[in-house]
Amino acid sequence: MAYVQPSYHWLIAGAEDNVVYVFRNLDALLDYPPDSTSDDVSPAPVRLSHPLLTPTSDVRIYTAYTRALLVCNSHVLQLTFDRRTASPVLAVVDELAGLGVARVSAGGDRFGVLTPAGEVYLVEDGVERLSVGREGLGIENEGDGDGGEEDELDELEIEDVALGDGFIAVLSSGRVYARGDSESPAPSVLTADTFGQLGGLAGDVRDWTHVPAPGRVSRIYAGRFSLLVDVEA
Repeated sequence: MAYVQPSYHWLIAGAEDNVVYVFRNLDALLDYPPDSTSDDVSPAPVRLSHPLLTPTSDVRIYTAYTRALLVCNSHVLQLTFDRRTASPVLAVVDELAGLGVARVSAGGDRFGVLTPAGEVYLVEDGVERLSVGREGLGIENEGDGDGGEEDELDELEIEDVALGDGFIAVLSSGRVYARGDSESPAPSVLTADTFGQLGGLAGDVRDWTHVPAPGRVSRIYAGRFSLLVDVEA
């Protein structure tokens, strides 16, 4: 296999010719191809089939807890599982058609898709466009001041996005803004009350908040309960 992406209950793996398989567990992957002489047979993988999955496709795979996104030559497909049969279902995300994909970040069981136009779409059971307004962030409107249409541009142009388990962070003009849950999932077990993944902010951060950094930020990354920033030298 050329690459493997783990998820919460399964693994998705791709071969060099863009053949993509779904394995039910790690043993099934390690036992592939199966040994015909062995009595211990792991569940057979499921080969994904779609017209966009061709040997010449540029395929990128991103996994969340129970779903995956496949970016195929700028087309976005979502992999889910039928609740009755547990069979994989691969379908095009029509809401993202023609928008292009600059970056994908997975957090929890959803994805943040950044387009080349600086827009972010959250993909889960549906698709929602993420809006980050300038109001309350201390950022002046970049309109031309003549009362024209550009004066109404009250949203940030987003350059990067990172999703954690319960929070979202975006990058705009070298500054990081975030909202969501900054609490520990099990404070009774840990010595600290919070992980502080949102710049040391505690609790449920409902509004977009600036996350301080020691310089201009060029990229952002998120783990399950962590937020990392790449600061320019």
